[in-house]
Amino acid sequence: MPQPEIVFGLVGPIGVNMNLVQARLKASLRSVGYKAHIIHITKLLAAPSAEMKDDGYQAKITQANTLRESSGDAILAALAVAEIRRIRVSENGISKGEDTQDAANLPLNATAYIIRQLKRPEEVSELKKVYGEKFVQISVALDENTRIANLIDKLGIDSPNLTPQQCEDEARRLVSIDNNEKGQKSGQRLSKIFHLADAFISGQNDETIRRTTDRFVEAFFGKNSIGPTKDEFGAYTAKAASLRSIDPARQVGAAILNSSGDIISVGCNEVPKYGGGNYWSDDQHPQRDMDKNSESNKVETKRIIHDFLERLEAKSLLKPGVSAEEMFQSTEFSEALDGALIEGITEYGIRTNDTR
Repeated sequence: MPQPEIVFGLVGPIGVNMNLVQARLKASLRSVGYKAHIIHITKLLAAPSAEMKDDGYQAKITQANTLRESSGDAILAALAVAEIRRIRVSENGISKGEDTQDAANLPLNATAYIIRQLKRPEEVSELKKVYGEKFVQISVALDENTRIANLIDKLGIDSPNLTPQQCEDEARRLVSIDNNEKGQKSGQRLSKIFHLADAFISGQNDETIRRTTDRFVEAFFGKNSIGPTKDEFGAYTAKAASLRSIDPARQVGAAILNSSGDIISVGCNEVPKYGGGNYWSDDQHPQRDMDKNSESNKVETKRIIHDFLERLEAKSLLKPGVSAEEMFQSTEFSEALDGALIEGITEYGIRTNDTR
């Protein structure tokens, strides 16, 4: 019976041993009869130019950012798609002179592609659009302190001219950039996609990677004896609770379980209801932002920004001849705010005017 192609997209923060992760995932897939091809996106890019003074991690980050700026934020996913099509042509045994278009479109039996690695929401969206349910995102979890320690060790080996303190400073800088590259419109945004995974794998060490990868693959391929852990059930319950919220900014759920895994309470971010509880969609007079077609948090943050610009204007600290209002409405200013900390403020939402 034919087995479908599967595309796995790895999302791993810098400092995780992704070589080990991809090797273990490939071995786990082999155990269920699947052949896996590794698609290392940065290796699909041209070699860094001689003008690039950076090397190592920073060179790869700079090169990817430059390509996104010139070709769109989904370009690296598009390169991965093109590589999958090239592999199909090669594996389907097309003879010289034959049309390769049909071969590029023909999926290979019992074949998986492991894409390493994704950094932006547009990349995930592009792969989902192309492969649908055959695309699976896997996020690799490892605490920040361990990742920084791993980076310090590697930087010490790769750059012996750096002092231990310089290695630590650089490691922390790289972790921050990887999570959310502020000030770079087409930079890395791992924090925007990490939590969207279909599966999470522990990147603590070889044994945990092997164990969690084997368990995921066996469950994915239908081993009925594998049930959720208490942590997985708790995460699922919190996610289910978040679906109740229709807050325009973000929907967040929470679940409290006891040590036996039994649910004690669930909740989400939603507007408190007059008389107690929260609003539901079948209430007579719901007063949520979505019901009122507004977003109080965004309104308030814009008011704060506008007030700040007016104060700068009053002290003649804006560009000569540019008013606070002109600056506030400008595309340049809007782009400068992209990813700014003030955009993450959530203190001014979830309120109601219902005083019955």
